[in-house]
Amino acid sequence: MLGVAEVRAERDRVAALVRALEPDAVALADAEPMWNAFERIERLAANAKTLLARRVEEAAAWRERGHRDAAEGMAKQSGTTRGAAPKQLALSKRLDAHPATETAMRTGEISPAQAALVAAGANGNAAAERRLLDKARSSTVAALRQEAARERAKADPDPEETERRIHEERRAGRGPTRKAAGTSTRPARCATAATWHACWSAS
Repeated sequence: MLGVAEVRAERDRVAALVRALEPDAVALADAEPMWNAFERIERLAANAKTLLARRVEEAAAWRERGHRDAAEGMAKQSGTTRGAAPKQLALSKRLDAHPATETAMRTGEISPAQAALVAAGANGNAAAERRLLDKARSSTVAALRQEAARERAKADPDPEETERRIHEERRAGRGPTRKAAGTSTRPARCATAATWHACWSAS
């Protein structure tokens, strides 16, 4: 079983690499391959944090530091926004229902952002999950977002009611959704019930 000491040892090795890095001395032929290697390290670390997030909430050390909830504590520790941490925590809790997505995260095939879209679009449907993972591996995040919206629309028995409910929830939680009279603030891709949920949940 993996222990804290092993993770800290790997952290120290990566820290030594960063200290030794001299960007201007890197050969041009090596610049992108090196960037790709560091990107994979970053992605794997982000995925590991996502996997651990629900356990961090259960441990409740954040409460001892005076935080209101786990998301606030994780945001403080990681130097991220208060809005990003709840998304990480929510995805962490959804992965039990999406084992293929979890596996893809563990191997570094997909990022947390891609995993969140896959989980939201599949919503526990294994066949949809496989289709979305294929899309994630071969396409852009924007294209994956659209495909996730389509998968949700196929599974939604009443898209018009879904749009109405989401619209009412947003109005109740965030106030008016218009910049000026007659002008909606939602992106063009949110114009239909099929795409509303996916694009707002990713914003």
